[in-house]
Amino acid sequence: MGRSAVFPYPAVQYIPIHFSKVQILEPNSDRPLIIATDDLSPFKNRLERDYGILLENQEITEDEAFIIIIGIKIIDVRYRGFYVTMLGQKSPGGFLARIPTRYFYKKPVIFQARCEDGTLIAGCQYPLTYLKSIP
Repeated sequence: MGRSAVFPYPAVQYIPIHFSKVQILEPNSDRPLIIATDDLSPFKNRLERDYGILLENQEITEDEAFIIIIGIKIIDVRYRGFYVTMLGQKSPGGFLARIPTRYFYKKPVIFQARCEDGTLIAGCQYPLTYLKSIP
């Protein structure tokens, strides 16, 4: 976990984040997309129309969010400040996952996937409507 174009700060300043994949997606387009949300229903029609994806019904707890990643192979995920930064590369396929929100201490949270050279592949903003107070 050293410094790089994607993670320029010392490793100790990042919180590693892990996804729990709940559905593998086989989109008919490899156009990169990231969606982070508490509710999948507003995105179902768009995903079916633009990517040919039918999402299964899923539930999350109050300290989780959904994340949909299409067209990006994720190699590493770290959180710092307002950003969940993902080191990745363009790749076919995708997935729906649950991501823990208990580590997020600022809002909104910006999700971004970047190539090794730091180039942005895709990103989105998650409003984090539920933010626990820090003890």
